[in-house]
Amino acid sequence: MSTVNRSARIWFSWVLMALTPFAAHTTNFDRLTVISYHEIEDPAAALIPDYAVSPTMFVRHIDWLRNNGFVFVSVDQVLAAQRGETRLPSKAVLLTFDDGYQSVYTHAWPLLRMLKIPSVISVVTKWQESAEQVDYAGKQVARNRFLSWDLLKEMQSSGLVEIASHTHDLHHGLKGNPQGSAQPAATTRRFDDLHGYELETVYLKRIDADLRLSRDLIRKRIGTAPRIVTWPYGKYNEMVETAASKYGMTIGLTLDDGDNHAGVPMSRLRRILVGSKMNI
Repeated sequence: MSTVNRSARIWFSWVLMALTPFAAHTTNFDRLTVISYHEIEDPAAALIPDYAVSPTMFVRHIDWLRNNGFVFVSVDQVLAAQRGETRLPSKAVLLTFDDGYQSVYTHAWPLLRMLKIPSVISVVTKWQESAEQVDYAGKQVARNRFLSWDLLKEMQSSGLVEIASHTHDLHHGLKGNPQGSAQPAATTRRFDDLHGYELETVYLKRIDADLRLSRDLIRKRIGTAPRIVTWPYGKYNEMVETAASKYGMTIGLTLDDGDNHAGVPMSRLRRILVGSKMNI
């Protein structure tokens, strides 16, 4: 065998190895746009102004989508299309709301309920379980800035809202290197000045315990275990995907930009992150 042919065979084998793990997880629809919202609040009053959308602007978004041929779909419709049982509309869109802000119920839910628009609300279960204050990125924030379990259950019972895990306590940064840089807790092995980097086995146990607890709390409080995990800051790796799948969360929401199509795994759905400075 010539050196050229041998190199070509090796290269082709690597390509097959790279593609094979994703073959069973590709979607069976042509296009799905997933939109990521946070607070539906006037930016001046929001916890994170850059990612807040005013109630008026939110109405304009929904109006624009409807007038331009987009069709709102549910998670069940997406899964049915993924199984090949049906096809999504050509301009399918799924709405998602991260962090579980009270403003979603106050300002978005009345419109979504009236128009029967499905959506996904992702909650950080540690914040949900807090009594009076939430440790929010190192700041103490009033618990009532976030949805109660009762309101989440109310919305879910409508059949329009899917409750997703936003992890239990991974929505923060931790020291990830000797320089002290804060990195996403879900994908970073913690660095300690005395012991160095967190062992991979310790890291995996930390991730496993977090996702299991989040799954269990949502099931206990809402009555249904989550099928979706929304990765904090949109960061993920194969190890956290495997752990989430172990607990029934086979759909993963990222912040990888763009639409979803036949080559995008369900565990890595892309989303368009909406900010306060984005125009219609």
